[in-house]
Amino acid sequence: MLIAAGADVNAIDSVDGTFPLLMASQEGHGAVASVLIVAGANLNQRFEPLKKTPLELCILKLGVLGVDRDARTKVWQCTLVLIGLGARLADGSIPDFPTQPPEEPYQSEKARAQQEMKLAIATGDASKVSQLLGDHGSVIDVNDDLDDEGTFSLMLAAGQGMIEIVDLLILQGAELQKVWRSQSVNSLELCLGMLAASIQEGDKSVGIAAWEGARALLAHGATDQAGNTLELPPRPTVW
Repeated sequence: MLIAAGADVNAIDSVDGTFPLLMASQEGHGAVASVLIVAGANLNQRFEPLKKTPLELCILKLGVLGVDRDARTKVWQCTLVLIGLGARLADGSIPDFPTQPPEEPYQSEKARAQQEMKLAIATGDASKVSQLLGDHGSVIDVNDDLDDEGTFSLMLAAGQGMIEIVDLLILQGAELQKVWRSQSVNSLELCLGMLAASIQEGDKSVGIAAWEGARALLAHGATDQAGNTLELPPRPTVW
């Protein structure tokens, strides 16, 4: 009725930024979503607070803890509707997606590989890192971001002083100049910043780890973003 009366199917709420297709899909109302799309709703309209489309947000909701099974099934069905009517990811691909409604929170293969990579780096498990890059080579790249904050493997390994993993990642093609977008620093700048902060705060373990990471990066020719070779301070011994 509202559509027939001329309502804008792409209207954005001025308070919270939501719009009809987003609200319908998040509630799992596939029939409503279909009507909106047929009436001209933009499949690729982004929810600006999160910079994501209805399809991307449906997939995220499938992985949220606390969403009951019935709600998850409805969102899964609505996701099928969106894909069936032409919704795609930003790169034009169809998402990795369960063929049945997930009873448990759903994670794509890439999301699982990203989590496993972060854990392997945190525990210093170089063999697991190598296995992930081999077994999941078509899913996760050595230079991929590992989360929405833009963290990536080399910065995590270097910042935690995991020098064996730093060497492995660089040999696998990790980019020394890749920038952590949340802080606008590359891996070497991050390590040296962590080192300076740890001295001020008296955190010896963090300082030594950052120093080891910086030393490993410099051994591979790392520079700051301007291309300057930075001097590594003496290894910290006293706080």
